[in-house]
Amino acid sequence: GFGNINLVDVSCESTTTVLAPVLDELGVNLNSEIAHAMYAGLVTDTGSFRWGRPQMHSFAGKLMEYGLDTKQIAVDLMDSNTAEDLQMLGRVLANVQIVPAGKHTMAVLVGRYDVISGHSDSAVETMVDFVRALDGTDLGVVFKEQVPGFWAVSLRSNRVNCSQVARRLGGGGHVPAAGYSTSGEPEDIIAELVDIVGQF
Repeated sequence: GFGNINLVDVSCESTTTVLAPVLDELGVNLNSEIAHAMYAGLVTDTGSFRWGRPQMHSFAGKLMEYGLDTKQIAVDLMDSNTAEDLQMLGRVLANVQIVPAGKHTMAVLVGRYDVISGHSDSAVETMVDFVRALDGTDLGVVFKEQVPGFWAVSLRSNRVNCSQVARRLGGGGHVPAAGYSTSGEPEDIIAELVDIVGQF
């Protein structure tokens, strides 16, 4: 709700599936470049099609008709890590925390600036996949320090409404995947999130 015009469809699994009917309404003709970008958004927003409505598969099929190299798109987005990226992931993953929050249990990763800076976006964004469905937890959280003291936070869950949690903290997103930004030290921002999640 932060723009002059807001288009919100909480049933959609991806921004691209929100945009598709808008482009149709505007009379925009898809081409291979637009289809490539929309397919990339669909792949990333749905965790490589692991969640979403049946319509997302039909939409993906429509986009593929534009001659997309879907294997290369997946490699570019998710499989282009270096040895240094893997070492960074190992350092962050080694410090996973299991944190109770009311009736929920969170799996939390903290990526400090000095650990994650200089690494590929795909490697940093991959971190959330390791905690989104960790046994014994129902909410995966990754704190990514963008600059010292300022964090981008990713939330993933199949049981907790991530969108509601993120909105309480000034962010937003989808029910299973959302995010927000915050500032402070790790112990304080984790405590802030615990307080909000504990209310759901």
